[in-house]
Amino acid sequence: MKKNKSKLLITISLIIILIIIALVFSILYIKTDILKSNKQLFFKYAAQIVDEEGIENNIEKYFEKKEQNMYENEGKISINSSIPDSKELKEKIQQANKVNISFNGNIDNINKKVQEEISLNYSEDVSFPITYIKDEDIYGIQTDYIGKKYIAIENNNLEELFEKFGINDTEGVANKIENISKKELSDEEKKSLKEKYENIIKEQLKDEQFSKTANGEETIYTLEITPEQIKNILTQILENVKNDVSEIESSSMDNIIENINNLEITDNIKIAVYQKESQLKRIAIEKGNTQLVVIEKTQQTDGVQYNINCNLIKDETESNIYFNIQYSGIDNLENIQETYTLGIVYPIEYENEAQQVEFEYKYENNVSFNENISIEDLNSDNAIILNEQEPEYITNLFNAITTRMEEVNAKQMEELGVEENPLLYANPITMLYLGATIYQETTNTVESMETEMENAELQAFNYKILKYEGKNKGAIINSLIQEVEEINETDEEKKISIEGDFDEIEKTSTYNVKVYYDEEGYINKIIIEKVE
Repeated sequence: MKKNKSKLLITISLIIILIIIALVFSILYIKTDILKSNKQLFFKYAAQIVDEEGIENNIEKYFEKKEQNMYENEGKISINSSIPDSKELKEKIQQANKVNISFNGNIDNINKKVQEEISLNYSEDVSFPITYIKDEDIYGIQTDYIGKKYIAIENNNLEELFEKFGINDTEGVANKIENISKKELSDEEKKSLKEKYENIIKEQLKDEQFSKTANGEETIYTLEITPEQIKNILTQILENVKNDVSEIESSSMDNIIENINNLEITDNIKIAVYQKESQLKRIAIEKGNTQLVVIEKTQQTDGVQYNINCNLIKDETESNIYFNIQYSGIDNLENIQETYTLGIVYPIEYENEAQQVEFEYKYENNVSFNENISIEDLNSDNAIILNEQEPEYITNLFNAITTRMEEVNAKQMEELGVEENPLLYANPITMLYLGATIYQETTNTVESMETEMENAELQAFNYKILKYEGKNKGAIINSLIQEVEEINETDEEKKISIEGDFDEIEKTSTYNVKVYYDEEGYINKIIIEKVE
């Protein structure tokens, strides 16, 4: 009897010990990184970029609250440019950096109404104020420089409105532009989708592709992924998105998948996840020794900040784009400060040295929830609704507005003491054309400067056609043909011929467009072939 009791006690003791060991191992597995593979730890810390608990959850609640409540906002958009010092550009850039756009208003998303007072500020004394109102499907703007009434468009019967503007090819134009509303998912559906797409990625990757290294106090989990795996993962994800999201046309997704499969990716890509004290610090996507994309996350007491940095390398020339997002006051969901900063940095050659041009744009917005706001209605009494007007009236109105705008701009530039609108020097697109000649004049001959302008002219001419190159629906092909006809009518020296084995373009059929060039590099022939 004693022997049986002893055996029972030993058995119970062993069971208890096994339970304790199991609990210890469970705690070690859940609460620590012990017993986890490099692959598991890579995904664990990578997932922290969007933490579903804490501050990020409040950010999601914040945007949901904006959709379901009334609020006031106040902020501005500012510009800061930095370029190599040049006499010709110094004053222009300084003037451009003084420009900002301020705004304040009331938003009522429940009743689909918005009213914003917007001011384009050239200086403390010179500005161009505009009032913008959205009243359900009617959108209007008003400025005292033009008149007391709003110039408005109703988001209905848009095909007819386009025809009033003289746009005859309205094939594919929707009669109403619909907002794609966010599909509300339950927590269970979100979890299911998350697991589904995580598994698609994980199933493609082998344990030996993951490694672990240390860098001071940081631990780095790295995944090295092959070009073939990149294509397979992207293709499988998009195939599933096509089935999961009904709003996306299958044909559009099929085109994207085809383009991915045709991508020429030759090198392996490394994705490195950096963690310190069990917290994600950053994620870096690397090619060779170059970090192509770096995403940093900084947790704050009442908010969070993300810094995204992208390096673009072409012909051994490196450009940089950075995007920073910051939310403050997100803990109480009452008064929130949003800040978005976009920066563009690209190299130029100035005085025989490689130097950098930088443009930075900052959007700052303070949001305060308030149920006691009022927004003006838009109707025929206070607005000229273009949908209700005759084509001749619209033409005359816009001619009058254009003339008045030119007069106001000339007067304001005179008050500023400048010849050109500073906004021309506030973005990299116009600066590439306006600023390039000034820099080239300093470093090169007049002959090379003329070549630069000719290249810009050639690129501008070819771009009109190149945007149609490849496969397009017949409705788009008709727009291409119309574009070519307009070029041939207005440009006596450069003519473009169109060839193709077809009698008439079928709007719903697919066609392939090939372009050919003359000896100077200008497009002079297009061949359009129907895709069977």
